[in-house]
Amino acid sequence: MPEPPYRIVHAWLDSLTSGIIELDRDWSGRKKPRFTLGQQCPAPAGLAPAPGLPAIKTYGYYLNGQGQISFGLTLEHGSEIDPSHDRVFLAGDFNGWDKAVGDEAWEMRPAVLEEERVLLWSGDAARFLGQTGQQFKFVTGEFQWLLPGADARNAVGDSRGNMNRLLDPARTGWHLWRFTVAQPLSLAENWTVTWAESAAAALREEVAVAPGDFFFELKSDSPLGAVVRGGETTFRLFAPRAKGVTVNISQQLGVPGDVQGFSLQRRDDRDGEAGIWETVLDRNLHGWYYWYEVDGRQDGSRPAGFNPAMHILDPYALAAVAREGPGIILERSWVGQGDRGFRTPPWNDLVISEVHVRDLAANAPTRATADERLGFTGLRKWVEGPDFYLDRLGVNCVELQPVHEFDNVTREEYHWGYMTNSFFAPESSYALAPEKASGVHELQELVAAFHRRGIAVILDVVFNHVGLPAHLMFIDRHYFLSTMPRGR
Repeated sequence: MPEPPYRIVHAWLDSLTSGIIELDRDWSGRKKPRFTLGQQCPAPAGLAPAPGLPAIKTYGYYLNGQGQISFGLTLEHGSEIDPSHDRVFLAGDFNGWDKAVGDEAWEMRPAVLEEERVLLWSGDAARFLGQTGQQFKFVTGEFQWLLPGADARNAVGDSRGNMNRLLDPARTGWHLWRFTVAQPLSLAENWTVTWAESAAAALREEVAVAPGDFFFELKSDSPLGAVVRGGETTFRLFAPRAKGVTVNISQQLGVPGDVQGFSLQRRDDRDGEAGIWETVLDRNLHGWYYWYEVDGRQDGSRPAGFNPAMHILDPYALAAVAREGPGIILERSWVGQGDRGFRTPPWNDLVISEVHVRDLAANAPTRATADERLGFTGLRKWVEGPDFYLDRLGVNCVELQPVHEFDNVTREEYHWGYMTNSFFAPESSYALAPEKASGVHELQELVAAFHRRGIAVILDVVFNHVGLPAHLMFIDRHYFLSTMPRGR
C-alpha cells in the first residue's frame, strides 16, 4: 500500500531571511522536498534538514545521524531555568518519572546548540523510539515539573490530567526543514508556504508562515507615544506588521471638522528596532486629543485584527478621555515627577491593605461631593482628614486595585479595574475632569497624601488580559496577544 502524501502542518520564520517548515512526519525521500512561499516569492534560495535546535524548541528531542537521541531545553527566550543553581532531569515512562530526580544518569547538561544555550541529555535512541506512545517531561531537582510551552507540538494530557510531551518515532526532527531566502521578507506581508511540485496540485493547501521567537523580541529604546519637546510633537508607535499608520489630532472633543490626520512613516529597521512608525509635527500640541488608525494585510480566513476604521488609543498615552480614547497629549514637564522623596519600608516590614479607590472614597467618613466620591479626590480627602484610621491600624502600605484606564462603559459603573485598556493613563472615571487629564495630578496628589501618612503605595497591574475595546489587538494581534494556529 503506497504511503500517503506528506502534508505541511506548520511554518514559521526564525529571522527575516529564514524559517522552518514542519511536515506531518520524517522525510524519507531521496531528494529534498520542494516548497514555495505562495505567490509572493520564488522558491527558497536554500533548504536543509533542521533536526537540531528547531526540534528541541518544538518537540523537546531530536535524532542525530548516528542513532543517538538528544532531549533538550532552551535556556533563552524567557526561560526561568538558571543552570548555575538549577538541576534539571529527564523523566518519563522509560525511567519511572520522579525516580529520575537526583539521578546523575538522567541529569541534563549545559551545552550550546546552533549558537543557543541549552540543556541536553543524549543517549542511544533505540530505548526511546522502539515503543510508541511513551511520554516525558523535564523536572528540576526540587520536583518542579516544567510544563510544555505554548509552541510544543507534541504536548499531550495523561489520564491524571498532567500535560507531558509525546515521543513520536515518526517525528524525530527530520520532519523539519529550514529554508533561507535571498532578500529579507516584509513583516507587513502575509507569507504562506506550499508544495512547489505541480504533481502535488491536490495538496496545494497554503499554510501561513507565522513570525517566530525573533518577532516577539523586537523592541525599541526610543521614547514611544506622543512626545512634546519645545515647539514640536513627535508621534511614535510600535506596529511591526502594519502597512500604514495614521495619527488623528483634534483640539476639541467631538468636532469632526476639527480633526486633522497625518501619516506616520516606517523607520528603517535597525538593530532590533523593526516596526517603529514615526512622524514629527512642528507645533506644541500639549492638551490636544489624538488617536491612531492602523492598516495591514488581512489574513484570509485567519482573523488579522487590522481595521483601518478603528480608533486606537495609543498604548503609551499618559491620559485618556474614556476607554475608547482619545488619548491626551501631555508635556512631560506638566506631568511632573510626582512625590519621589518617600522611602518605602523594608519589604519584610510591610503591612499591606489591598484597597479599591471607589469603595473607600464612596464610604469614607469625610466631607466630599458626589463627584469626588467617584475617585481619587474623594479618597485623598479622607487620607488627609482627621478620621483616617488605616495608619492607626498599623497599615504602612496600600495596594491600589487597578487605577489604569479600564473598560467600564459609563463613569458611574462600578468596576474592579481588572480589564485594562491603557497601562499609562489613570482611570478616567476616577478623575473630576477626564477631558482635561485631571486624573494625572489627582492620582499624584493621592499618592503624596498616603506618603505623608507614612504609607507606601503599590499599584496592582494586570498584564495577562485586556479590556474592550482591545486596542493592542488592532495594533498587532499576533505580537500582543496569544493566538491559536488559526489566528483566534
